[in-house]
Amino acid sequence: MRSVARRLDSWLIPLAIILLALGLRLYRLDAQSLWNDEGTSVALAQRDLPTITRNAAGDIHPPLYYYLLHVWVRLVGPSEFAVRSLSALAGVALVGGTYLLGRRLFDPPTALIAALVSALSPFQVYYSQEARMYIFVSLFGLLSMLAYERLLRGLAQDTAQGVATLRAKAWPARGHGRRGLAWNYGAYILASLLMVYSQYFGFALLLAQNIGFLVWLIWLRRVAWRDVWRVILRWVGIQAIIAICYLPWLFLSWRSLRNWPAITAPLPLSRLVLDVIRVFSLGQTVDGSRSSSMVSLAFMALVLAGVCHPQRRSELWASAARGEDDSRALLWNVTLVALYLLVPVGVMYGLSLYRPMYKPKFLLLATPAYYMLLARGVVACGLWAGKVRGWQRAQRGLTFMLILAICVVSVYSLAHLYFDVRYYRDDYRGIVAYINATAGPEDAILINAPSQIETVGYYYRGPLAQYPLPLERPMSRARTEAALQDIVTKHSRVYAILWATEESDPERFIEGWLDRHCFKALDSWFGNVRLAVYAVPRSPTQEVQYPLDYMLGDAVHLKGYSLLTPEPRSGDIMQLTLFWEAVQPIRARYKVFTHLIDSRGNIVGQRDGEPAGGSRPTSDWSPGEVIADNYGLPIPPGTPPGEHVLRIGMYALDDGHRLPVSRGGQEAGDAIDLMVLTVWPPQAPSPIAALDIQHRDNVRWGGLELVGHSLYRLGFEHQPELSLRPGDVGKLILFWRKAGGSPAQERFIVALNDRAGRSVWEQRLQITGGTFPLSAWREGEVVRDIHQLPLPAGLAPGTYRLTLRPEGGIQRSYTLTKVTLSR
Repeated sequence: MRSVARRLDSWLIPLAIILLALGLRLYRLDAQSLWNDEGTSVALAQRDLPTITRNAAGDIHPPLYYYLLHVWVRLVGPSEFAVRSLSALAGVALVGGTYLLGRRLFDPPTALIAALVSALSPFQVYYSQEARMYIFVSLFGLLSMLAYERLLRGLAQDTAQGVATLRAKAWPARGHGRRGLAWNYGAYILASLLMVYSQYFGFALLLAQNIGFLVWLIWLRRVAWRDVWRVILRWVGIQAIIAICYLPWLFLSWRSLRNWPAITAPLPLSRLVLDVIRVFSLGQTVDGSRSSSMVSLAFMALVLAGVCHPQRRSELWASAARGEDDSRALLWNVTLVALYLLVPVGVMYGLSLYRPMYKPKFLLLATPAYYMLLARGVVACGLWAGKVRGWQRAQRGLTFMLILAICVVSVYSLAHLYFDVRYYRDDYRGIVAYINATAGPEDAILINAPSQIETVGYYYRGPLAQYPLPLERPMSRARTEAALQDIVTKHSRVYAILWATEESDPERFIEGWLDRHCFKALDSWFGNVRLAVYAVPRSPTQEVQYPLDYMLGDAVHLKGYSLLTPEPRSGDIMQLTLFWEAVQPIRARYKVFTHLIDSRGNIVGQRDGEPAGGSRPTSDWSPGEVIADNYGLPIPPGTPPGEHVLRIGMYALDDGHRLPVSRGGQEAGDAIDLMVLTVWPPQAPSPIAALDIQHRDNVRWGGLELVGHSLYRLGFEHQPELSLRPGDVGKLILFWRKAGGSPAQERFIVALNDRAGRSVWEQRLQITGGTFPLSAWREGEVVRDIHQLPLPAGLAPGTYRLTLRPEGGIQRSYTLTKVTLSR
């Protein structure tokens, strides 16, 4: 039995943990798009080594990771899975290194628990699935700590009184001697250089090691001064070698380091510490709610337990007072791991006092220390439980329950990482897919923050012209305006990809110019990147085409409008200009809404915004001033043809209340119907990627195929994360495609089914309400079918299945999605 237990402890359980870590890091590795920094990594890695060196010197990261990725890409290719797999393997190695260091410093149970927590760590998994250098600086930092711990053991054994001071049972002298010490020197120097050549913040760990060396010298209190000076000189020599090997890179990159800008707002120490605890414990895919804060503090309590109880059988401070050398060695190990954790956090706070730079990813290198102390805390709680009378049998049970709780919390956060779109990386892949699906041959791509061009180029291989603007910092307004004028002269639609505009265009000059001269039809977030789509006017006009005389409230006069697209097609952008006049000073800020309403009362297309793209808020209007206000109103691809109403109005920015409308002194509601117009079919069926599909489907009833659907709370389509509540009206959009074959059914039943499969609510629906019968559809045409679902107020909150089935006869039912009704 002992041999079996020893075998499990020595390699079977660690191997299982390593395989778990590998699976979690490879799972859905390419499910998300590369974001801008990853695109930069891939582009840089595909250049030659001298170019990589020059480009990295002008960046804010050393070049080692780019060198490694350069070799890796040549071996496995530049696909998303390939470039991220290098980081995934490094993340697995980090788990293995955590086990080795935990076993050397503490005991096998602590090492196993630390490795398990590291394998499940949402924070480490996140950066193990990113083509950047942060997991590598963490890995090389851990290797440096392994070599550092072994080096100090060797130095202790090399002193005249070292063996007497730190007995062999506490610090065994395995592999030491002159040759072993030389190997320790080389391993430590190499690992430390790899660390600092991966990311500059690796120097924080070097500082922790130097502080630890000073503490270690105090530990050797009974060593002769002659031996102490010899050890100090050797240590200084090692640090000098590292510094000399790094000086060439500092010479190349010093200018970029000096100009490294602040990247965050100033952060007080308390907030920084709380955020570090939350991220280390739960990862970046759990919000900072009260419940998550409480769980994080529980994790921190375990860490403190690991610090205060570093022994298995006797209390630390009592044994230290008795002079037991093994307790002194354990106290040193805890101190070493505490420095490993705390010094990087302290350095981050100190640097942020001068130039705010806190980003959790910079502190990833300290996570192995956190997980080792967390594991010690779990072991300590089990030991403490075993000392309580009557609790001896609960020792293993409590330890198991703590491990299970940590695993459950980690899995919860990992589920967010894998499946919750709120935590996805910037979706350049989605942006390019939308452009490919909707752009015409005369369109163009504008890339605001020109560094994005490498990431956009990774995905976009089409013929559209790409314009990176601005071309310099600080921006030359004259050159930028001339470039914008040239763009709108040559192209009919502009896709503006906007990222980090507070750095590239802090005054919003480019976007403001486009707002004034074009018609913005889309302004959508793809992570932290925005895609704004502008329709360039075909025949620019600053004159009222259709005069009107409406008052909105008592200060806003609508003089009329112009419509440059009187016969739009599905998928087009309607170009609407509203002409406003301020009758008197306006104190409040209002938004304008423009709606395209179908014959069933559904909002088909919508564009809301402050006047002139936000550049002319109503609070800045002067009495008598006329504002020409452009709106690009998108008609979503798949919109059924037929008559539609163009409706506009205003609502308050703060509370959403609409301004009352009057005409000739008579009240006219709270909206203005400008005109009735006909939306015509598209010239060609729209591709699937152009549709605003929330959930993809693949189910067929006869000659009719359901390709996808979307479900929102009515009026909150811009907040798709909001759940429905009893009494709400849901907006269900079904995307149908005529697939040929036998005649298709046009009438369906949508239902909510409870966990037992019973229908608690049903509603009959007819495709497009009968306004666009299937007989009029073209083969392969996709139709966007909108329905409103008024849910009864008496429904019990809970989880239901939203199903769809043809009406009449025995027909199979299809589950669209799970619906959670909140209170």
